[in-house]
Amino acid sequence: SDPQGGQILTAEQTIINPKDGDTIVLTIDRFIQKKVETIMDDAVKRFDADSGQAIIMDPFTGKIIAMVNAPTFDSNNYGTVYEKEPMYLDEEKRSQIVIEIYHPITNQFVVKGFYNDIFTEEGRLQLSEKTQQALADIEQLYDLHDIVRYYLYIGENNRREIFPTSREDFWLKYQNNIGVGAYLNKAVQEIYEPGSVFKPITMSIALDQGEVTPEDTYEDKGVVEVDEYKIKNALEASYGTVTMVNCLEYSINTCMTSVSMKLGKKLFHRMIERFGFGVITGVQLEDELPGEILPWKKWSQALLATAAYGQGVSATPLQVVRAWAALANGGKLMKPIIIDSVISNEGEVDVVDPEVIDQVITEETSDTITSMLVSVVDNGIGKSAGVHGYRIAGKTGTSQIAGPGGKYETGTGASVTSFAGFGPVPNPRFVMLIKFDRPKAKSADFGSVTGAPVFHEIAKFLIDYWGIPPQEEE
Repeated sequence: SDPQGGQILTAEQTIINPKDGDTIVLTIDRFIQKKVETIMDDAVKRFDADSGQAIIMDPFTGKIIAMVNAPTFDSNNYGTVYEKEPMYLDEEKRSQIVIEIYHPITNQFVVKGFYNDIFTEEGRLQLSEKTQQALADIEQLYDLHDIVRYYLYIGENNRREIFPTSREDFWLKYQNNIGVGAYLNKAVQEIYEPGSVFKPITMSIALDQGEVTPEDTYEDKGVVEVDEYKIKNALEASYGTVTMVNCLEYSINTCMTSVSMKLGKKLFHRMIERFGFGVITGVQLEDELPGEILPWKKWSQALLATAAYGQGVSATPLQVVRAWAALANGGKLMKPIIIDSVISNEGEVDVVDPEVIDQVITEETSDTITSMLVSVVDNGIGKSAGVHGYRIAGKTGTSQIAGPGGKYETGTGASVTSFAGFGPVPNPRFVMLIKFDRPKAKSADFGSVTGAPVFHEIAKFLIDYWGIPPQEEE
């Protein structure tokens, strides 16, 4: 047709009548999805986190019941991610603003520094001759103030883009704090180091291989030296003689290091891969990332130690949930499903069947690790995740964020906090991961403070929503 919508006649015309496309039926429960979106949106604001994710899965089928990113966006009005709001910056805060300049045509990086480094004559002279010349060339055609990007750093590498106004003390920031970052489905399109929610996976491998039992003991002195590194517990705590159950209950890094050392690099690496890490899950979503697991021959002793508690290995949140489903369902690694069925325009229904990828641990090991994780919630640092009248299994997670050069960040907003769990036990109806990126509120830098109580809130809703009767006291 022409620009006015009229038909353009040709010598030969072929008219193809329109027909309805296929109907896709999702596994998502829209009522649960909406409720979890509300809870996560409130939690991200309460903990002053950059973002958060929640995934709920049926551990026996791999069907995804809810997949939530916060902040999110309205797909019918997607431009709202660009909306901004004012913020006041005093002189001290303004002195911390970092600017970056990219070439306006090639988009190549030119320079990064503080305002005075770029926009004062004294600062400009401290730059390399190459950078000075690049800026001079750009200034022949553009005003640098029009192309500069401004960032306010909160922590070592955590930054938020901000925008100047006519007043030097008032700036603008994205209402959602992350701008177009809200377009990303971080459940499958972003990787992170899982931290302590990885410990039960390590422990289950060691249990399954016969390297440990729940009653085995470890003498914790609060620090372990591996290569040139010192591995410590959270808050530099020391616990003395502990069992493997205590190791999970109190999330003892040093104890977990002893567990991975028993397994060795080759076996531990192979089992991590069998749990689905390092490869995409195959869920019916675009641009899924596989995570990153170095080949075992490249592992140092330090990496063998830290991998035990989820540092030095990278995964998507969905990979973590899938691995936890195997802990809950008798040891079966399921393929995650988000499309339940496809209905053709002729009415034919193509149902997507659950698919078992691997039997990664035995049913006996699954039962054992489940009992240990119930103890974490009943007696350990996961108590705030519990739901009265029900047996819940779970584990907190707090992981550091790797910065430039591989060094871990420190300070405010330098962690990822989470809680993974399932319930009610036995025969759990759900497995769930709650994750927050860079929470900055006071005391919000541990999974026991952020992920666990949010897990509790959602788990209680699920139990009420499904009408699951309370369990008898044992």
